[in-house]
Amino acid sequence: MKFVFFIISLILMSRNIFGQYQIAVNSFGNGGSTISNASFNISSTVGQTIIGSSVNNSFDMEAGFWDPVFVVTHIVGVKEPINSMPKKYELEQNYPNPFNPTTTINYSVPKSSTVTIKIYDILGKEVETLVNEQKTAGNYKIEFNADKLASGIYFYQMRAGNFISTKKLVLLK
Repeated sequence: MKFVFFIISLILMSRNIFGQYQIAVNSFGNGGSTISNASFNISSTVGQTIIGSSVNNSFDMEAGFWDPVFVVTHIVGVKEPINSMPKKYELEQNYPNPFNPTTTINYSVPKSSTVTIKIYDILGKEVETLVNEQKTAGNYKIEFNADKLASGIYFYQMRAGNFISTKKLVLLK
């Protein structure tokens, strides 16, 4: 048993040298109780695999008697807080693009403004008005249905105050 603790101690010390977290030796064989703090949650029982994990915003780290320490990155995206107010006017690229027959357009308004969003064909002729109203500060989403339009390249433009932004969308039927 002392040999096993010696090997585990060597493994843990080598992990510490390379900047990894170190699990205290007194947590081994802790009778099945859980030891935890802000960084670790360690569970083990005598004679079973010792499992510990450390989780923060960028990685999971797990340690076990039969399984050396490993790091798995798991960031899949960053999401803005639900109540965040936009700091600037913004017109996002529609999605999906190309589309058939509907697509979604997201836009942001940082202060109360009259907002217009219009669709234009490749020649610059106005095809449809999606938004033409006073909007309070916030993030908005609108769905554009192009059932009545032919396949082709179109443009959508947002105007609000001194802000003007134009993006391209492609309708494939």
